[in-house]
Amino acid sequence: MEEREKTIVPTEEGSGNANDYISKRSILKSKRFLIITGICIIAVILCILAIIIMAEGNKNGIEEKTTTEQSIQGVHWKVEGDALIIYGNGKMDDYDYPEDFTGEQWDPTAPWWELHENIKEVVIENGITSIGKGAFFEFRNLTSIEIPDGVTSIGECAFCGCTSLTSIKIPNTVTIMGDGIFRYCRNLTGIEIPNGVTSIGNFVFEGCRSLTNIKIPNSVTSIGECAFASSSLRNIEIPDSVTSIGTSAFWDCDNLTSIDIPNSVTSIGYAMVGGCNSLTIIEIPDSVTSIGNAVFSDCIGLTNIEIPNSVTSIGDYAFQNCISLTNIEIPNSVTSIGKDAFSGCDRLTTIYGISGSYAETYANENGYTFVKK
Repeated sequence: MEEREKTIVPTEEGSGNANDYISKRSILKSKRFLIITGICIIAVILCILAIIIMAEGNKNGIEEKTTTEQSIQGVHWKVEGDALIIYGNGKMDDYDYPEDFTGEQWDPTAPWWELHENIKEVVIENGITSIGKGAFFEFRNLTSIEIPDGVTSIGECAFCGCTSLTSIKIPNTVTIMGDGIFRYCRNLTGIEIPNGVTSIGNFVFEGCRSLTNIKIPNSVTSIGECAFASSSLRNIEIPDSVTSIGTSAFWDCDNLTSIDIPNSVTSIGYAMVGGCNSLTIIEIPDSVTSIGNAVFSDCIGLTNIEIPNSVTSIGDYAFQNCISLTNIEIPNSVTSIGKDAFSGCDRLTTIYGISGSYAETYANENGYTFVKK
């Protein structure tokens, strides 16, 4: 039979050596445990520090390395602190943006869009010749922008929703201002339109609630739809160079008390000054041949208006809800008055006009007192 290996049992004399052996093994195990525990603690601390550093970097919108991009046209950009610097040569790209502010939202395509909450300053250097469509859409913390003399055009909605922007200097080299470029810049107080601009586009200053005055240069020939709607303009002088004023151009300008329409304008479009609560008097020039639909609707402060002999038609709802209007003179030239033209004018009781004119017929048919002039 195979002999088994005998287990050596320590005797009483050898028990001291065995205890020393066990004690040493216990100490080694304790040291290993402490070392491993220490390494784990250090690793955890390093991970926490890394997370904190990354969070701070994201918070400030600053990467450890300067972010740089390049477009096909050779326009570059970089970020330094909270400043976005655009440099190079040529035209900036146009970028898509969500045109319907109340509809489905999606991110604009500008390459720097991800930084839009962190950028406070935009510097465009010499060599750039245009600012692209939607370039700085809803950069809500943008307070300053520098545009060089080389820029000739600013694309539509370039600064839409830049709610912290208070002023901007547009160089005289700019001749094209796209639709809605300052739409909903509610803190914009000062801006000068360059002399080379020929058209103020649609919605350019809509919702600029802090804009109280602006000078329109003689180079401008047209004012677009809702161009100054819902702004805080107090008065405005339109130069003789302007021949057309778009739909609702000054709609809902609550603080507008007077507006000077030049002889070059031949028609007053839909709701041009509708909802202008502070407008008390307006002079219509002899060049105007028609007063469009709802032009003066909801002008609750309007007390007096003189319609010139050149006007042949007054549109639907033209003076609807002008509750302060007590009387009106309608010239012999007017041959048509639209539906509900004076509905809601509760104080209007008298219409003045020429005997036998359409004004007399209209007054008799609609329950107004007619007074012959």
